[in-house]
Amino acid sequence: REMIDALFEVLNNDPNTNVRMAALDVLTAHINDAMIRKRLVYAMVQQDEPMVQLLMIQMFSGSGEKDYIDKLRQILHDPKTDEEVREEARFSFAQHSTSLN
Repeated sequence: REMIDALFEVLNNDPNTNVRMAALDVLTAHINDAMIRKRLVYAMVQQDEPMVQLLMIQMFSGSGEKDYIDKLRQILHDPKTDEEVREEARFSFAQHSTSLN
């Protein structure tokens, strides 16, 4: 678990976008682990790098992950959210809402 913690530290804090994306790539290889999946959902709102946030939204879109919609709402209501990220979050939110009906 130390390696996983280190990867999340990199994902959330490294100044280099490519390094963050590499950490995300490694973590998504373990997406079947419920703890990693949950931490990824929570990390999505911590991102200040739009490209990483977009990838994370796309990764969970349509997943049915319990906390995902709540985190999408946070992203949508955060005034600092990049406009492209906001649009992707709206699209994902609409898709999820449609699948519930």
